[in-house]
Amino acid sequence: MQIETREVKDLKEDQKNSRKHSEKNISALTKSLISFGQQKPIVIDKDNNVIAGNGTLQAARAINWKALKVVVTTLEGNTKSAFAVADNRTAELAEWDENQLAQTLSELENADAIDLSITGFSQEELSDLVEKTMNLDFEPGTEQEQGKLDQLTPMMVKCPECGFEFDAREA
Repeated sequence: MQIETREVKDLKEDQKNSRKHSEKNISALTKSLISFGQQKPIVIDKDNNVIAGNGTLQAARAINWKALKVVVTTLEGNTKSAFAVADNRTAELAEWDENQLAQTLSELENADAIDLSITGFSQEELSDLVEKTMNLDFEPGTEQEQGKLDQLTPMMVKCPECGFEFDAREA
């Protein structure tokens, strides 16, 4: 695989792309490009048609980038079309480990010089995720699980100096 650089003006969006990019998605992509740069190439064919990375191309245009890193595929015809669908679908099939995601986002939220919005998650989404993963559906235990709270076991303490013993609950 050879990574090349192509001018954005020469790249063509896939007119048959079945994946649509909302304003929110393009905004997240532009923030990512601005914050991190282009960390992975888009995939194009020999005629500069984008096969994978249409959203990245749209975001690059939105922020007036002049060039993008690309990989030129040798796939053609139906195989090229199938790859374009598979590229989008395989990402969609992945699942979040919500506990790990909440932990990572919470750490980023508390980090210096990190704007959480560059991750594509809003503050509201973070709050919802943290609430969901904290399992706030607290149910008190049964009497058998807690014991009888009105019948506490004495907490006997012995003074190391004089040896006097007393119930700490009564002190």
